[in-house]
Amino acid sequence: TVYDQELLKAIRINAYAYIHGHSVGGTNPSLLEAMATTKINLLLNVDFNIEVGSSAAIYWGKQINSLADIINNVETFSNEYIQKLGNEAKQIIQDRYSWDLIINNIFNYFDTLPMIRLTYTPDTISDLSNNIKKLVGMGFSNIVFMPIDDSSWKNNLEQYIHEYEKI
Repeated sequence: TVYDQELLKAIRINAYAYIHGHSVGGTNPSLLEAMATTKINLLLNVDFNIEVGSSAAIYWGKQINSLADIINNVETFSNEYIQKLGNEAKQIIQDRYSWDLIINNIFNYFDTLPMIRLTYTPDTISDLSNNIKKLVGMGFSNIVFMPIDDSSWKNNLEQYIHEYEKI
């Protein structure tokens, strides 16, 4: 197993192909990293690998000789086809798994939730904890804390954290 990220990236970039045999889990980070760097990706044909790899990967099954046959066949791929697979894999990573997209999706999700805004002043900070408990008990999870002004937030941050931890 290679843990050095720079060495691992160099191995993937220079590898002729990447073989991904995970059969459980979901979207696997090693698969995303390989698709971003390796032109030929050979994936076990399970639903979540197919969802990630789409038409940018070659799939093999658990049948006898399935992977061996694919490995032998890969050697016959034209340079154009190999380049097409690599470009498509990189495009999938960019279009579906970039940090900008992930962050936007998270923000969009939170925008769909009911939101409660709580404002407070230094003299009402103790009430903040009780209000949070009540709202969480009612099922609200998207709560925004808004200090009346920046100085009250900075001056009362430690007290706020202490009060929140009591929940």
